[in-house]
Amino acid sequence: KDAFNSADAEDKGKILLQMAHLHELLGQIPQAQKLYKSVVATPKKYSANLLGQSYAGLGEIDFRKVQYKSALNNFKKALAIPETPKRGYFTYRLAWAYF
Repeated sequence: KDAFNSADAEDKGKILLQMAHLHELLGQIPQAQKLYKSVVATPKKYSANLLGQSYAGLGEIDFRKVQYKSALNNFKKALAIPETPKRGYFTYRLAWAYF
């Protein structure tokens, strides 16, 4: 807790994304969504890269839950941010969400 509280905003964002990913791996989807949403709720607080990854994370969760409309929305938001990594993969997921 102390390390998180003393970290700068960029490091906090990275920590939040890692925690969200770990929650996903453990099947704790609501906790993962909460962390991703905490990043997208305060976009000026984090880098564009982290913001894009958070939207992509939400899109992945929605896609797996067969909530394609929401997944489309989140993938589009992620791809609208040029700094979002793995753009090819998220474009692929976006295409599948249309089916």
